[in-house]
Amino acid sequence: MILWKDREIRPQSLINEFPVAVGMFSVSYTAGDSFESAVRNIAERGPKNISRLFDHSIREADCRGDPDIKGNLLRSISGKSDELSEMRRAMNMVMAAFDSPDPVKGREMMDDAEEMALTSLRDAGQSYSSGLSTPCMLIFGLGIMVPMMLISFFPILGIGGIFQVDALDKDTITMITIVGIPLVVLMVILSIRDRNPFPMPEFRTEHIIYLTPMIISIPIFMIMRKTGNNIGDALVISLSVSAIISLVLMVPSLIAKRNKSDTEGKLADSLYELGNRLTMGENFDLALITSMRSMRISDRFISSVERELALCRGDVSYAIMTTMSPVSVEMAMHYLEVYRASRKDIRDSGGLALSIAHQLQGRESVKKDIGNRLRSMMDMMTGTSALFAPLILGMSVVMMAPISQMAGAQVVMDMSLILPVYLVELAVLISILSSNLMCKGDMLSIISRFCLTVPVSLLVFKVCSGLTI
Repeated sequence: MILWKDREIRPQSLINEFPVAVGMFSVSYTAGDSFESAVRNIAERGPKNISRLFDHSIREADCRGDPDIKGNLLRSISGKSDELSEMRRAMNMVMAAFDSPDPVKGREMMDDAEEMALTSLRDAGQSYSSGLSTPCMLIFGLGIMVPMMLISFFPILGIGGIFQVDALDKDTITMITIVGIPLVVLMVILSIRDRNPFPMPEFRTEHIIYLTPMIISIPIFMIMRKTGNNIGDALVISLSVSAIISLVLMVPSLIAKRNKSDTEGKLADSLYELGNRLTMGENFDLALITSMRSMRISDRFISSVERELALCRGDVSYAIMTTMSPVSVEMAMHYLEVYRASRKDIRDSGGLALSIAHQLQGRESVKKDIGNRLRSMMDMMTGTSALFAPLILGMSVVMMAPISQMAGAQVVMDMSLILPVYLVELAVLISILSSNLMCKGDMLSIISRFCLTVPVSLLVFKVCSGLTI
């Protein structure tokens, strides 16, 4: 770990953010800025952890009388972790590019630095995905096999006599199943999340409101109990109904989230056409609107951009930030850099836009490749929670039915209450894990996955446990 201001920076976070930093270096190099100016720009506007790292180097230069920003920067990332070796080489290449008197060779070195940064991110992602087999199999075993074995003791202990085990009683089994196993699974999930080289979305509390319909499960449960339904059926139906209601209420937010993601992707793609049009000498405002129309960005978004450009009284920077930052702050900053460059030289700004677009495309291709590698693991974990766990546990209840009848009705009631509660807990944990695997660990994604998984899981368990042999 790298420590600044008593806070730690994970090497994985730096590896993930460094391609963005190299892209900003490339933008500054293309615009003719100095290395120091580029470092200060990244410290002010760059990704969170990289900006902290660069800001530390600048403070060393400004406040401690050491004007060598290059040396400070290299010392900040040297000897900290072997995982940052590719990052150190790329940083040296960036410095060499800025120092090169030959623009052609400088451009080549900057391109090499971009490729090194992407290679480092790709290697980190591949290392992360290849190391998921053991923890995921551990979750699979803990989530299915251990509860199945523990629950099988319930009817045996209910018989008593020679089957009585002093070290193991019903309360102990219940606590292990409801508390112990979920805690161990949670620790495994947190260890997986900590090694993820990709950033997780910030935790935002406004989406927690979608969990409020789960309160409805309480009166539904009470009504079903009063009408003569057993505890297991009442629990399954009440939780399933409330989860479905929550999911229906989330649909508008899910659609808005998808539209926002689509618009962000189209803004990145439209940089190519914007660059081509600016290279041909076209006016920035006209090139901006035309390029967005060609990518079929929503008319509502384009209209808002046109309106702001018409009302901004020449403050195009404000118009760009106002319209684009709600969609993506990163995209807004990129378009702002291109606009600022266009005020100096319209054709050079076109080359800058093309350079940014190429950088974004390379970074996105790496993330998609790693996402495809992780998808099979995510599908296995989702299947574990929604199908395999309730199927196996439900069939275990069926197979233990003859012994359960010998033990008495209380044992059957205990099993029908414990297992649905455990399956709900497992659905929560797997929803967190699946969202983190796909780097979509925001609250909306977690809640939507949970609300999709719980009804299926409880329905499978209800059907399987209701079979007779």
